[in-house]
Amino acid sequence: MFGKSRLLIGSMNRKNIFKFIKENKALIAFFVAVLIIILRRPDAVMNAQFWAEDGTVWFSKAYNEGGLKSLLQPQNGYYQTISKLVAWISLAFPLKFAPFIFNSIAIIIKALPVALVWSSRFSKIIPSDAGKLAISAAYLLLPTIAEVHSNITNAHWHLAVYAFMIIVSISPKSFLGKLHDIFFVIIAGLSGPFSIILSPIVIIFWWFRRKFLSGFFYAIAFAILLCAGIQVLSVLLTSEGTRSQAPLGASVGLFIGLISGKLFGVLLFGAKYIDDIAESLMLSLPIFLIGMGIIIFALFRASLELKLFIIFSALLITAAFNSPMISNTSPQWPSMISKTAGSRYFFIPLVAWSASLIWFLSRIKNKKIKIALSLIVGLLVSNVFLTSFKISRYKDKEFHNHVEIFSNLPSGSEYRIPINPGKGWDVFLIKK
Repeated sequence: MFGKSRLLIGSMNRKNIFKFIKENKALIAFFVAVLIIILRRPDAVMNAQFWAEDGTVWFSKAYNEGGLKSLLQPQNGYYQTISKLVAWISLAFPLKFAPFIFNSIAIIIKALPVALVWSSRFSKIIPSDAGKLAISAAYLLLPTIAEVHSNITNAHWHLAVYAFMIIVSISPKSFLGKLHDIFFVIIAGLSGPFSIILSPIVIIFWWFRRKFLSGFFYAIAFAILLCAGIQVLSVLLTSEGTRSQAPLGASVGLFIGLISGKLFGVLLFGAKYIDDIAESLMLSLPIFLIGMGIIIFALFRASLELKLFIIFSALLITAAFNSPMISNTSPQWPSMISKTAGSRYFFIPLVAWSASLIWFLSRIKNKKIKIALSLIVGLLVSNVFLTSFKISRYKDKEFHNHVEIFSNLPSGSEYRIPINPGKGWDVFLIKK
């Protein structure tokens, strides 16, 4: 009797667990994503430190000039709201916690797209759990993304993905859901030039889906277009002299090499072969032709949402190639061949390429060919993900020791705290 009772209780518990998982997929996906992001570079939270502009620009200006004043000033030609907003928020806490707050918010932002993929709002775009798992894994495990991993300076790239997903997903019904969408679309739209590039995406999506869109979509579209107008005005009025004047060093062969090595090839072969692929036309051209063939096929046959994501990525990388910020002295395109240089420009295109490759494999009708190609691609990509899972930890600049020294200085004292990546990157503070 007791044995049957225990079996019944166990069965009920399993049902409750399965029910909880089914009803809370988005929440579970969010926390799993956060865990994976942290595991890729644990020191982001265990020994949090500022990275580049995080400390040198955003925190320094917020601390020395005030958070509100800093928030209202453009940087490098356009508003970077998320970075300055986080810096302002961090002022409410002791200085020693500032990098942790920066990194924690960056991690949360990066995890948000995964949660949205697993929500009911994406059920029509990616209906199967297998598809959601594949695209989530690709997004979280991409190689060569150290530059955009767990730092606020480059969190706007993840916000751009999130804003795109909000545009094409099913509109929320609740007031809080709508408030969430408006908030993140505006933050994303005023954090970098992405709202400018999202504007044609909004218009195209409206044109093809206008008969089925809710009234709330127009609020989202208005927010995107308004942010784009603000950013365009900022670029026109303040961008002069903010970009590198180094020559592009552009060529057709180099373009093929960069796209083949840092986009198509890196997903399948890993970062260690980027230089070999990029510098050899015999290697890069076949990869380029195959990759572009899959992309073009997707542009003709895939869902509208994937087509638009490919177009969004293409516009981003076109803008990046036209005006990159890689070096202040050396030609820009040749400098990008490095495994890490300018990797932020390839992050969203890498997500789009991953999604296109997953879609392409799912569309193959011949079962034997589909299984064979899926197995080959799966093994290649899995090897890349496993070997590049760990992201190199930052060099310990002893931030807490410098904070201790700074805290004992008299008011008005000037102090520089060295931060990563080094080479003159410092947090300049004036003691209050």
